[in-house]
Amino acid sequence: MLKTEAEYKAKYMSILRGLGNISLVSGIIEEFCAKYAPQISPPSSFVVCNDYAEFAKKVDGNSDHPVNTAKFISAIYSTYFSPPSIFSLSPSIVSSDADGRWQRQGGYKIFDTELSFDEPAKIGTLIRNHNLKGVYTSDWFSGLAFDEMRKDYFNNVAFTEFHSMLCVLAENCFAFWQKDEDFVVCAKPSLSLDFRYRLHHDTRKAVTFPSGDGFYALRGVRVDEKYINEPISGKALMKERNAEVRMVLLEKYGSKLLDGVEHKIISRKGARTRLIEINWDGYEKIRMLHLRWEDKNGEQHETLLHVPATTLEFQRLKQEPPKDIDDCEETRRWVMRLNPEDSLVRET
Repeated sequence: MLKTEAEYKAKYMSILRGLGNISLVSGIIEEFCAKYAPQISPPSSFVVCNDYAEFAKKVDGNSDHPVNTAKFISAIYSTYFSPPSIFSLSPSIVSSDADGRWQRQGGYKIFDTELSFDEPAKIGTLIRNHNLKGVYTSDWFSGLAFDEMRKDYFNNVAFTEFHSMLCVLAENCFAFWQKDEDFVVCAKPSLSLDFRYRLHHDTRKAVTFPSGDGFYALRGVRVDEKYINEPISGKALMKERNAEVRMVLLEKYGSKLLDGVEHKIISRKGARTRLIEINWDGYEKIRMLHLRWEDKNGEQHETLLHVPATTLEFQRLKQEPPKDIDDCEETRRWVMRLNPEDSLVRET
């Protein structure tokens, strides 16, 4: 029986966030070699790295062995657990072989259950160096979740052992690679995520490896430590060249960062909602929706949210624009994904 998309995501995000036990990996690999790769010599030693920098140093350079356990596991994942393409024209599962095993094709939807699940890979991308060798388990989760989804549909356990073993491996390490006879493993970091499964923490590192190494992030964007632990002004923000970093800092610190930044109010509704256009260095204009509200405890809050400034920007996002993109209330309803007939009784 198929579960909901949220249930599949919650299960595998829980596995991703768990720290696991890096000492279990050697036993998992030895068991894998005995069951599925007896023709390949197992690694002679296991090297555990407590942060990503150490892992990068250990796996740097070429391996003398074109076929090894790490590459074989990677090949199995690619064969059986690759998630479907998001660019596919095929909307649903249409066939399977005589044994009910999944035939690789472009479908990404089973009946009314669609699984759009790229958050783990995005997290892994922020952490790792793309030019570095290694197998990164964060890239597996969409495939593992989708495999469980299709097993639920077909009621088929043909690949249960493969699936379970890769899940346990992903649960207990962030990355691995085999260099010569050494099987190098990187421990999992602790992750701080927001409600949309993006790396985020307002006051401390969003990613922390057992060694203490890590980095800061706001709403899925890596930021420098100074933006977390030091006061920041609008003038200082103007010097930040990375557009994504500017956006998340505006959202974090709100209207106080507008001091010293050229901007104008496009429209407003009372004292709580404003649509603002900011001029960056005279050549780049961005729009922010400025919201103020009071929670159920009476505490005041505010935020700035980046919104498209033109109809073309909405089209690039494949989003239907508000009726009036210059109206702050229409824009607010678009941000909140409210239908025309929807109304708010109380905001908290």
